[in-house]
Amino acid sequence: MAFLPFFIGLFVKIIVYSPLLLTGYLVVKRILPVGARGYYWVGAIIFVALILYGLLFIAKGIIIALRTRSNKAWIFVMVLCVAYTSVPPALIAHYFLSSRIPYQWLSWALSIGVGYWVYTRYGFLEDIVPSQIWGLYAVGLRIGKHPHFRK
Repeated sequence: MAFLPFFIGLFVKIIVYSPLLLTGYLVVKRILPVGARGYYWVGAIIFVALILYGLLFIAKGIIIALRTRSNKAWIFVMVLCVAYTSVPPALIAHYFLSSRIPYQWLSWALSIGVGYWVYTRYGFLEDIVPSQIWGLYAVGLRIGKHPHFRK
């Protein structure tokens, strides 16, 4: 029974980071040979996913900086980030729910709820980041020319 919270947490992380893992798989599929060992695949997929995760924090910094400067370009960057991070988990949820729930409107509503929940996990409009990622976030703030990062 002690493993239940672990597996629930793991399932939640897989849902939230599924776009990163899927993109990592697609990139690694082009790079590694078919006969490569499994741990090379897993390591390379996680490595690419971590790079993409860092790029998302750079994009988050750009969003925050552009929004602070009242530059409407932040909306475009935000739409790209939300489309990349929230739509795939919602579509995956809809795929699994549509065959199990007899009402289409309910499966779509639950799927949209999953997408919104994933969106809240990334917090693109919140000026909060983990300390380990602050450097990448600061790069995004500099790229977006945040007022606190003037030279």
